[in-house]
Amino acid sequence: MRLDSPTLIFSIGILSLLMAFITWTFQGAIAERNYGLKTWSVGISCVGMSLILNFLRGELHPIFGILGANASLMAGGTLGLIAPAIFYQAKFSKSIVVMALSVGSASLLAYYFLDFSIALAMVGVCLSMAVVLIYSAVVVYRGSSKPISFSTHAFALSMGVMGMTYFARAAVVGVNPNVSVAPVTLAGTHQSVLIFGALFVVCSSMSFYSMVQEEQQREIRERAKRDPLTGLFNRRAFFESAEKLAEEKMLFSIVMIDIDYFKLINDTHGHLGGDVVLNFTGRLISNMFRVDDIPCRFGGEEFCVLIRNCNEQQALQHVSSLVEKFRQSVIRLSESADVTITISAGISEHSPGQKLLKTIQAADAALYSAKNRGRNQVQCFGDAVAIKPTE
Repeated sequence: MRLDSPTLIFSIGILSLLMAFITWTFQGAIAERNYGLKTWSVGISCVGMSLILNFLRGELHPIFGILGANASLMAGGTLGLIAPAIFYQAKFSKSIVVMALSVGSASLLAYYFLDFSIALAMVGVCLSMAVVLIYSAVVVYRGSSKPISFSTHAFALSMGVMGMTYFARAAVVGVNPNVSVAPVTLAGTHQSVLIFGALFVVCSSMSFYSMVQEEQQREIRERAKRDPLTGLFNRRAFFESAEKLAEEKMLFSIVMIDIDYFKLINDTHGHLGGDVVLNFTGRLISNMFRVDDIPCRFGGEEFCVLIRNCNEQQALQHVSSLVEKFRQSVIRLSESADVTITISAGISEHSPGQKLLKTIQAADAALYSAKNRGRNQVQCFGDAVAIKPTE
């Protein structure tokens, strides 16, 4: 049985709507966050509707068969860009998208209202789609984390190749405006393009599914490393990372931090008030250290930070700023209760070849020295330098 172009167009349209339904259902089963799958499903639906309107072009008014079909196609392409941007929580240039859509829209309106040739309209729409699809591949690569997964490569490649196909189609029609540009009248090699379009719908959608599944697995692994209350690394994840750095004989310092008089806060404001203080402490510690450093909730009201490429005296400067920041902070526990807290901290520099546990014990000893000296200060293990509390 020979497949003609109209049959292929209708079949790909139905396939697009089916993939859109599957995508929408898949996103509905995910409660964690918006992965952009619903946006992608609406985009694929627009592509499917465009193809079906093309199939029915001879039976419909031109405003539906031509303007509607091509507008739906451009809408689908635009949503195909927005969906991965939502997934990666990435920014993209709205001006590029607006300019691309303006070219396609202007060419369609010029054809319908000003009697410009349909070839001109086709060139405008194809250029619009080419820019949007290729730019979506760029957004994907910019937003993806390294190393880039196979599914990300597959998705970006399918978007990019489809974009180049639209560029090629615009060039063919631009060079030879007399060529028939109505998809339902094309045969021969055009069927290969349509088959590629079907593959594009399937491959891009399946790649998007795979990207979401990989991201879900990554988020599950990440949550397993985190303390749910503070968002910092938990003790197990801290030791895994710290042990690797110790084995590589990297320079780093360990800081042990304890909230002063935390039991009094719990007794006065209850455990919920204590949780607010712990959450605030975790956020402030995370913000005060560098991205490459490893802060964790060590247990209870005690925190630990590994500061990379930092000796004891350099770490002292970092932690002194942190101590001062806590002195100046006011924590809102409720509409009628504000508290200020202080911290005590101990620092120990890790020596190459030394056991990690010994470095932690040294920092812990420095912490208890700081607490014995009156709290609200930081103590170095190596030279007993202390920052006295302010009056």
